[in-house]
Amino acid sequence: MPLQMHQLQKLDDYRWLVPKGTKPGMLTDALIYTDERLLQDLLKDLSLEQAINVAMLPGIVGRSLAMPDIHQGYGFPIGGVAATLPDEGGVISPGGVGFDINCGVRLLASTLTLEEVRPKIKDLINQLFRDIPSGAGRGGDVRLSHQDLDRLLAEGAAWMVAHGYGRAEQAAQVLGLYENEIVILIHSGSRGFGHQVCTDYLRDMDAGMRRYGIELPDRQLACVPVHSKEGQEYLAAMRAAANFAWANRQGITHLTRQAFKRIFGEKEELRVVYDVCHNIAKLERHNVGGRDRKVMVHRKGATRAFPAGRPEVPEPYKSCGQPVLIPGSMGTASYVLVGAEGAMRETFGTTCHGAGRVMSRTAARKSAYAQNAKQRLEDQGIIVRAETRDGITEEIPEAYKDVDVVIDVVHNAGLARRVARLRPIGVIKG
Repeated sequence: MPLQMHQLQKLDDYRWLVPKGTKPGMLTDALIYTDERLLQDLLKDLSLEQAINVAMLPGIVGRSLAMPDIHQGYGFPIGGVAATLPDEGGVISPGGVGFDINCGVRLLASTLTLEEVRPKIKDLINQLFRDIPSGAGRGGDVRLSHQDLDRLLAEGAAWMVAHGYGRAEQAAQVLGLYENEIVILIHSGSRGFGHQVCTDYLRDMDAGMRRYGIELPDRQLACVPVHSKEGQEYLAAMRAAANFAWANRQGITHLTRQAFKRIFGEKEELRVVYDVCHNIAKLERHNVGGRDRKVMVHRKGATRAFPAGRPEVPEPYKSCGQPVLIPGSMGTASYVLVGAEGAMRETFGTTCHGAGRVMSRTAARKSAYAQNAKQRLEDQGIIVRAETRDGITEEIPEAYKDVDVVIDVVHNAGLARRVARLRPIGVIKG
């Protein structure tokens, strides 16, 4: 049964608390970042109930956290964040990472303006669609032996660069974004590889919970101690899947550069601005209760947002904070932000990862909005290509929350600061 409004305590315009005693077994509070408008959608599914269940994980420290794009997921809500203490029996949970391990976004910046690209946007989208494999079961130009795959899983994007797919460059350069500049967002993950890793280890951990005497109200939260044999095996597999996803985005980057050169000439160069991960668990050090602690931070549908000065932030961004890339939908804005100090104080350096769904993919396909989705987008000046009709109808703008409102919450709550608003003119769906 979904959480009721009276069970939430409003702390301010952007924070709502589910106190520790709301449900037996909670070891900490659940804190939800939202506003009055977004809250109404949260009360329609089980995402808040899932955030409460996360508060029962052994070894959890701080609060169970939910970002403003929260919606119902598997075990953890999508948009859920939790940290555990690995040296004090804290657990690792595949449900806190998700099936698409290291689903994330890479931002490329061009030297082209809207005025230069708009007349050729159809040619560009068609070229990208031809050059970049998308969807399920379609072949590509990269052929790997088993030995090559092992190296790729260990080295990630670096393997791709070493084998001619891209160029060696610093992963993050100065943002250098300007008005009317053409940029490219590559939103992809570990595909079937990450899904298989999550499936396999959920099964293993379900059995492992009995061995370690762990009881939770939802089997989808299957977990084991971080330092257990099963926990270490999952982390190794998760990291391999994460490397696969980074290699995937590197390969797409290489093909995107080639397509741009075919349309705009050899002189056009796309530079990597940044690459962020949305589904991952990481060992990090954070101030918890006035003490520097080693924690395992689960981010599921959530983005690391470290502020200026943190050693993890690449040197070019030390003065402004880590870039945060938050994609919207096919027909709405996406955002570039930078991490803020409030995220370090409250959310283990984390903010949201997107707009967040309000319709399932099935509901989106069946909705009235799906009937003329492609034409409506083209009427707005947005050219769309996809392998199938479902690839478009599942991702209609109406299936998502208002991304501008979501960004207002994270900006005003002090988790990240707005830098740029990106408007779509062309979309390719896998």
